[in-house]
Amino acid sequence: FSFLFPGMSLVTDLEKNAELLSELNHLVLKQQLLISKAYEGGIQERKRQANSKRVEYRAREYDLPTGCRVNIWKQDPSVKEVPLRTAYLPNDVQAGPGDRLIKVKLDHDTKTKSPVLPDSQGDMLVDFAKDPYAFDLVQAYSVVRMIVNMYERDLSVDWRWQWDKNVEGAERNPILINAHAGEKVNASYVRSKRLLKFCFFKTGSGREVYLCRSLDVVAHETGHAILDALKPDLWAIRDGQQGALHEAFADLTAIFATLSQMDLCEDVMANTKGNLRSSAYLSSIGEEFGAALDEDSGFPSDEVGDDEPDHQSVQRGVRDANNRIKGSEATDVYELACCFSGYVYDILCSVFKHERNPRVRDDAETLFRVARILRRIFLLALYNTTATPDFLEISKAMEHAAEIVVTDDDFDVKYWQEQIAAYRLQRELECSADR
Repeated sequence: FSFLFPGMSLVTDLEKNAELLSELNHLVLKQQLLISKAYEGGIQERKRQANSKRVEYRAREYDLPTGCRVNIWKQDPSVKEVPLRTAYLPNDVQAGPGDRLIKVKLDHDTKTKSPVLPDSQGDMLVDFAKDPYAFDLVQAYSVVRMIVNMYERDLSVDWRWQWDKNVEGAERNPILINAHAGEKVNASYVRSKRLLKFCFFKTGSGREVYLCRSLDVVAHETGHAILDALKPDLWAIRDGQQGALHEAFADLTAIFATLSQMDLCEDVMANTKGNLRSSAYLSSIGEEFGAALDEDSGFPSDEVGDDEPDHQSVQRGVRDANNRIKGSEATDVYELACCFSGYVYDILCSVFKHERNPRVRDDAETLFRVARILRRIFLLALYNTTATPDFLEISKAMEHAAEIVVTDDDFDVKYWQEQIAAYRLQRELECSADR
């Protein structure tokens, strides 16, 4: 009948096309649903794999304190690129300043006997120009507290110092800080007194240098106390790799402290243009102290004045982790320490260069993340070694720890492991074992 009623054929064709289009849309929607489920399944699988490598999440079981704002030098007064800055401590800071783990000690302070009191907001924003000695108390306490916060987060532990390891309950014996321990070229950690002490001195030109004002020096000495809590058997060893490990860990603590702060990572990028090998801005430890020694070499830096041997690393002045010292070339504990800190710095520089991609994320953020992961790899490795590990044992443990810590989807864990192993050979860590 189509030749009698030509419009009917057209209507029938349109109806069939509509049915076909409906079926096609249904198939497209079904395919999109399958693709969506597959994509979501892939995401969940990646999350499952990443979470299986992470330490089990611990829910917060306490109310957060208001915290305390402080004014501090985030390097030292000689580093003009980093002026005084306001920092925030997410801790319950009391007068002194002090808390249950850290306390300023005033009875032997040679410059001030007055504790710093928090203002009505709980802050300690001391004006350096008006009261430099009160400022010093806040400066030294704040840096020690920042280091403890950093390592507590990394290890997911409620921190205990070496002398509290076998003490039950929540009570702690705090580490004490003497910010003005006398006129001497010295800063040290003294286990028997639970003490961090920082001295001051005048250079040949009459310039006064207060070691408590240097983030590097305070972080370094705090690093000795941290390692003493983690590996107490190392404390009595004064030679070989085990003796050098205290100095290396302390130097690395100063570098990691800098890289744990985003604003300082931005400063590093601005000063190095992304090439961490091009400048000593990050890798050198204690610039002001080193410069002071250069002004006058006649300081009695070997004066200790304590009743036990101390790890007095700042005696040797500024050290640079960006070095080329090999294990076979190291002649003393300090060169061995530089060899190992240089080894970790090698890994930092290489991995940062590999992971750097300004189109994906800001360079300062990449440096911050890489440093945090490397720090946690180092800590996890150290935590799982023997009581008195050597460099080789720690390095091999780092290779395994990378598999656990490097969980970011966009970070290349295989490359991290390759660099840990490659620089172990390049630095000849095994050759330095008997030195």
